[in-house]
Amino acid sequence: MDQVPGAAVPRANERRRQRRASMSLAAALDWLRIQARDHKAQLLSCLRMTAAALLAYMLSLSLDVPLHGLWAVLTAVLVTQASVGGSINATIEYVIGTLGGAIYATAVAMLVPHTSTGAVVAVLGLTIAPLALLAAVSPRFRAAPFTAVIVLLVSTDFGYGPIASAVYRVIEVALGGASAVIVSLLL
Repeated sequence: MDQVPGAAVPRANERRRQRRASMSLAAALDWLRIQARDHKAQLLSCLRMTAAALLAYMLSLSLDVPLHGLWAVLTAVLVTQASVGGSINATIEYVIGTLGGAIYATAVAMLVPHTSTGAVVAVLGLTIAPLALLAAVSPRFRAAPFTAVIVLLVSTDFGYGPIASAVYRVIEVALGGASAVIVSLLL
C-alpha cells in the first residue's frame, strides 16, 4: 500500500491534540472537584437561596398575587441563611417588621387623605419617620419602613387600597419566608 508523504504527521498532531484536550479536561475536572470540596458551605448556601427563590415564585404563582411574586422571591433571597436557625430567625424578624410596617402604614393611609403629591409626601414622612426610629431601636423592625413605603406607593400607583396592598405584601413575605425555612430544613 502506498502512503501519501506527510500523511502520518497530521494524524500524529491530531492524536497529540486529543491527548492534550483530555489531559486539560481531566485537569479541569480535578480543579472543579477541589473547588467544590473547598467551597462546600458556599455552594450549599447558593443552592439553598436559589431553591428558596424558585419555591417562593412557584407558590406565589399558584396564589396569583400581584407583581407575580416579586416580594415573595425577594424575601426568600433576603432571609435564606447558611444555617436553618439563621433562616428561621431572619424570617421571623422580617415577618414581624413587615407586619408592623403594613399595619401602621395602612392605618395612616386610611386616616390621612393623600390624593395630591404634597399629601403623599406628607403621609410618607408621617409613616416612615416613626418606623425608622423603631427600626433603629429594635432591629426586628428593619423591614417596617420599607413595607410602609410599598404599602403606600403600591396602593397609590396600582389602584389597590392600602388594606389590599398591605395584605398582599404580608402574604408574599410569609410565602418567601416559609420557602426559605422549608428549603433550609431540607438542604
